[in-house]
Amino acid sequence: MSEEKKQRRKIGIAILISLILHLAVGFSLAAFGNVSSPTIPPEEAPSELTIMDLSPARPIEKNPQFVETDKSKESAEKPKEQTFESNANSLAASQLPPSGNLPLPSQDGKDLPLRDLETHDFSLQTQGSQPQPQQPAQPESKPAQSPPPKSKPSEPPKSTPSPAPAATPEPEQLAMLTATPPPPIKGPDETEPAPSPEIAPSVAPVAPRPKPEAPSSSYQSQKQQTRIAGSISNRGPSSVNAVGTPLGRYQKLMYDSVGSRWYQHTHERQDLISIGTTRLTFTIDSIALDSGTTVPPTMDLSAARGLVYDGRLTPSGVSRLTLVSDSTRAAPFVQLLGLLQAFYPRLPTGGLTTGIEWTDTTTTDDRVVIDVKRQSINQSRAAIWEDRAGIRALRLDVNSTYSVSGAGSQLNQPVDVTGSGTGTAHYFITADGRYLGGEGTDSSTITVRFPYQSAVIPATRILRSTTILLP
Repeated sequence: MSEEKKQRRKIGIAILISLILHLAVGFSLAAFGNVSSPTIPPEEAPSELTIMDLSPARPIEKNPQFVETDKSKESAEKPKEQTFESNANSLAASQLPPSGNLPLPSQDGKDLPLRDLETHDFSLQTQGSQPQPQQPAQPESKPAQSPPPKSKPSEPPKSTPSPAPAATPEPEQLAMLTATPPPPIKGPDETEPAPSPEIAPSVAPVAPRPKPEAPSSSYQSQKQQTRIAGSISNRGPSSVNAVGTPLGRYQKLMYDSVGSRWYQHTHERQDLISIGTTRLTFTIDSIALDSGTTVPPTMDLSAARGLVYDGRLTPSGVSRLTLVSDSTRAAPFVQLLGLLQAFYPRLPTGGLTTGIEWTDTTTTDDRVVIDVKRQSINQSRAAIWEDRAGIRALRLDVNSTYSVSGAGSQLNQPVDVTGSGTGTAHYFITADGRYLGGEGTDSSTITVRFPYQSAVIPATRILRSTTILLP
């Protein structure tokens, strides 16, 4: 009996403990159930996208490049981007849409290392017309007027006795026998007023016609518009973002000062400047005579050794020899000048192609007793390609007809020279433009006249020349 009670007591205690545990769990769930429950997600806001330029900013140069600003492109407003330094402010503009990354306008032009935004020729500074002082107008001189004659008191008219009737002369009477009656003698009180002297009307002085005023101009350098691929998008005349600074104005002043002196110097000495030509120098080694050729006994052929002729060769093949090392020694050999001037063949401006033909006219100096002029008409043709000393070259055939004329004096006697001639020459030029030499024949008939002596001297001149390229 006691064991059953113990058993029942254990079961009752277990049930009580179970109830207490269930109650504790229930209260716990009621009190803390919201903490562990999942939260309702909030309503999503619309997404926003922000684009930021993270490229590094262009560094500001401490010493920006100088760009000259033309007067027509100056601006009173400073640009926001001060890319260049200049003598005046200017705002960027471009003639074409942007096509590159440079801070310059896009434009067409020549491919040159410089970057010029416009094209114009140079002009030197001129002062223009100076105002002339005006001369004061001279007063017109009026002639002195004589005082009017004083009027005398009126007098009663005097009775004049009527003359006796005169006999009428016969018609046959000669006119020379008829005497004209003298004018009546007036009394001392009846003086006739003297007529006022006639004075020529005064002519107003003619004012000099004013001369048209020559406008003054400032210095302007020569520029050639170049091809540029820039990034400027504003449309307008080509210009850049530049700010005028004291240093920029000083640079502009220095450039104009040096440039104006340079253009003035070259303008006064244009004959010494040869652009697009090649310097040409001939040095005479020796002169040898063919058999049967004679020279005056006063001519020393050895004196020609070492003479140097200096000049220019134009792209068309014209040799312009302007200097000689010793003019005194070169005087007897003036014929060499004509030979050297025709040393190179004349070429057409469009270049050489097989079969091309052209005609040109030349005037050169020559020597036949006296200095003469030689006018030639040359018919040229690019014939065929040949082998010349192992090098492939194009042969040029030239046929010439010419006239010679001149007048001068020799030993204080007048001399006239006239004549004509023909010439044939062959030149050889490689594909890369090298001159390999050639050969030619020239024949002329010359007539020399001495008017004072009534003497006429005919002469025939034959010249053969060969040019060889030395290895």
